[in-house]
Amino acid sequence: MTEVSNQLLVTIGDNIVSIAIMLVGALVIAFVVGRLVWVQAKEVARLKYEFIAVAAHKLRTPLTRIRWMIPQLLEQTTDQKLAEGLTQIDIANNRLIELTNVLLEAAHTEDTGLSYTRDQIDWKRLINGAVERFKLQMLDKRLDVFVSIDEYLPNITGDYRRLASVVEIFIENAVMYTPITGSVRITAERTKQGMKVSVSDTGIGVNPEDQKHIFLSFFRTDIAKKADTEGVGLGLSVAKHIIEKHGGTIGMESEGEGKGSTFWFTLRA
Repeated sequence: MTEVSNQLLVTIGDNIVSIAIMLVGALVIAFVVGRLVWVQAKEVARLKYEFIAVAAHKLRTPLTRIRWMIPQLLEQTTDQKLAEGLTQIDIANNRLIELTNVLLEAAHTEDTGLSYTRDQIDWKRLINGAVERFKLQMLDKRLDVFVSIDEYLPNITGDYRRLASVVEIFIENAVMYTPITGSVRITAERTKQGMKVSVSDTGIGVNPEDQKHIFLSFFRTDIAKKADTEGVGLGLSVAKHIIEKHGGTIGMESEGEGKGSTFWFTLRA
């Protein structure tokens, strides 16, 4: 009986060792495969960033030349309608230049001016300026637009151009993904720690399973891809980078598909 028990224990022990070896082997294989996938994903992201950087460089040169020429043309024309058209072209061209700067920022190239300035932010001017840039698109889609800015906001310093880019990214997404006759609301309010800027819309919304990925580079929801086939999924990741560089927080809320979204960021005073 004792020999049988000992043999049974030996057999059980051998089985445990075999199982342990199999588990360790499986873990090693999983680690190796995971590492290869991670390296490949990083390489794909790097190639995407390099392509974006080259494309942005190529775009910025002709856009800058257009910026130089428009003031000269405005000085030479006496036709009011032509002057108005040139002014709209100038506004659109400046917007494109800002977008190329945002793309270069996302690609982390050396010449993007990664040092952040510390300006005294005039939030009324910043937000109203961002709204004005999308006025034509808002009118075209017959959107109801509401802007609410607290009279007394805390004195916060930051990089004006980059913070304006964040607000523009929020507004552009709201306008792009909100159906005709929908609404967009932009607010800036004082909080206990500082201030909060938010952009809410009645647009396509974001499903719960996608919300945790929404600020990742190159991520786009299936709903967004159907609504706009030209996006690359960089705007929100750039916005997150900018706000975190300012020591702030960024986030979003949505009850799901077709129920609109609210994107927000907070900054400390």
